Amino acid sequence: MEKIARELTKIAKLLIGGPYQKTWWDIQRENQRSYWRDAARDVVFVFRNKAMEDLWNDELAGQISDGAWENTPGTGWEFWTAIKTRTGSKTQLMGNLPSGIKRGFGFHGLIPIIGDRMLDIIRKYEPDATVNTLRAYLSEIAEAMRKGEAIERGGTEPLPKDIKRIEDMVKRFGPKGPDAILKAAERMAKSIRDVEKAIRRGKAAEKLGYPELAVPFLERAKQLV
Repeated sequence: MEKIARELTKIAKLLIGGPYQKTWWDIQRENQRSYWRDAARDVVFVFRNKAMEDLWNDELAGQISDGAWENTPGTGWEFWTAIKTRTGSKTQLMGNLPSGIKRGFGFHGLIPIIGDRMLDIIRKYEPDATVNTLRAYLSEIAEAMRKGEAIERGGTEPLPKDIKRIEDMVKRFGPKGPDAILKAAERMAKSIRDVEKAIRRGKAAEKLGYPELAVPFLERAKQLV
């Protein structure tokens, strides 16, 4: 009876609001966020003047994370708010951007809402700046974001994302046995359309100590050459 009572107590705690159990999707989101933060370490957003750098740091980055796009899924705010900034000769992103990161935010749509605030930032350096100046700067920043190089094209060494994908696959299918993991690797490999990505996944499997899981990815790379 005591054993039954303990089990019923556990169930009651869960129904009432016991410890939250992370789902597979929770873990995937955490892995994605960790990947974006890691990727940000090697990226610098260069602005050709201090006004644009302050516009990004004091307003635009915050709008991506906590403002206009706060509730928009997949913004990659963990990446955009973590990248370093500096001034230089040209407005550009230096370094490789994570593949699939959101790049278009429609910054011009902020003008009717916080245009005055953004203009105040620019006028600290350019007292005669107008709304047209603001529009030009927003367009320049947006264009630099659009042109940034995607990290998926960055060679064949495994990236944090590749490591995570293999780790997640092993965790998910491991309890079902080696055959289940191998079949999952074969499915993942078959879905890849980029030779460099296939090689990276294979190397990631080898790095984690799963040489048998590397085979489907390396075979897929040969097919894509």
